[in-house]
This record gives sequence, structure tokens and C-alpha cells, in this order.
Amino acid sequence: MKVNKTASCIMINQKAYLKTVLERFDMHNAKIAPTPILSGYVPQENKGAVNPVRRQKFQSVIGSLLYLMLGTHPDIAFAVIKMSQFSANPSQDHLKKAMYIMHTLED
Repeated sequence: MKVNKTASCIMINQKAYLKTVLERFDMHNAKIAPTPILSGYVPQENKGAVNPVRRQKFQSVIGSLLYLMLGTHPDIAFAVIKMSQFSANPSQDHLKKAMYIMHTLED
């Protein structure tokens, strides 16, 4: 987190971390989306078998988004918290929607 202090204000940003996250998940060239979650989207519980590789990637994405949300991006809070509810057994759709949240972030 970078802190810039002037005589009249203090500004914080996470541009370096955001750039790292976008590159790690190959989202650095993604098109910008207007909202972090699609209107009317209602995620469904995955009743299939747990895929450990998908779960690990999903939890990494959600963890990175949580850190960004808490620091400088409260605008993605609803979408991140909603998707984090499926961390135990995420479906491919859950992972896709978690990655979609990154489309609203600009570095």
C-alpha cells in the first residue's frame, strides 16, 4: 500500500499490488466492466465433488480481492463477500464470476 501525504490530504493506493494480482491471474489485458457482478446473478451451491485445484485458485482470487477491498476498493465489497461464500467447493461458474470482479479494477 502506498501512502501519499500532502499538507491538505493523505491518499492511499494499492496500484502496485493490483498490477501484481492482475498479472498473476492473467487479467492485465481484460476489458473493463461497469459493475463487479452482473445484475440478477444468483450463485448456486456446487453439489459436485470438490476440485482441489479449482478451490485453491478460487481461494487465491478471493483472498486477493478481499485484501484490495479492505484497503482501497470498497466498491467491490458486495460481490467479493457474495462469492467468498462458496470457497469450500466452488464451481467453474463461481471461479469465472470471481475473475469477472477483476474486470472492474484498473491499475
